[in-house]
Amino acid sequence: RDLEVGVPASDPPSSSSGFFSAPVIAHMPRTPVIVDSMTADPKEQDPSYWGLSIRQLQALHDDIKNDMASYCQEHSLLSDFTHMCHAGKDCRHRHEKIKYTPQSRESPEEANKATPIAGNMHIVVQKYIKPQTEPHRCSYAAMKNRGQLKKAKNFISHSWGERFGDFVASIGKKLDEDEVAWICSCALAQNEDITAQLGDRLEDSPFAKALAKADTVWLMVDAKDGALYLSNAGLDKLRARLTESLGGAVG
Repeated sequence: RDLEVGVPASDPPSSSSGFFSAPVIAHMPRTPVIVDSMTADPKEQDPSYWGLSIRQLQALHDDIKNDMASYCQEHSLLSDFTHMCHAGKDCRHRHEKIKYTPQSRESPEEANKATPIAGNMHIVVQKYIKPQTEPHRCSYAAMKNRGQLKKAKNFISHSWGERFGDFVASIGKKLDEDEVAWICSCALAQNEDITAQLGDRLEDSPFAKALAKADTVWLMVDAKDGALYLSNAGLDKLRARLTESLGGAVG
């Protein structure tokens, strides 16, 4: 089985290591908690079944896009990544998992330094995915596909800094609505302590296990080339390491 790599027409430079760039290594969690109420199923512990259909991803975008646009317009980002709320106590938005402060508490100098907030994956996870999944103690994909987990044939690598709408639109141009993708923000339990979930070995991570069983790897590059890029040489090295560790052919 060949492992196709979906890349843009113009390849960004590969990482200096020829393997995963540092941000990817830094976010390799172990197996997250799956919904307690789900019936026992081996698929629950197989990361390749933590996929989300493109239709489900588009539905998430459609459900939150207006609220997210309004939130971003009415808040700014301070230097310590705190969200500064322009409306203060009159804010109509629920801040959910987001660290925020009213603008009235900031000095004029600090307020003027604040930068616009983009509606990217950081906002999607903090404001929408975490609150929705917290009662279920699971990932977004597990919550949406309870009892009918979806096998991801497409592995998506992307920058969380890209606007969520652009990300969804780009994927929609390449994949049909019924196709299933492995997207870390939806595949992993975001309310779990990510640092505590870090594995000692790359091969043990959900990323590696899902990648090993994917048919296609898509490396999404935004307008600022802010992708977590894996070169072709790096992909070959990863496949070789996974083949050796998992005891069989990969890809």
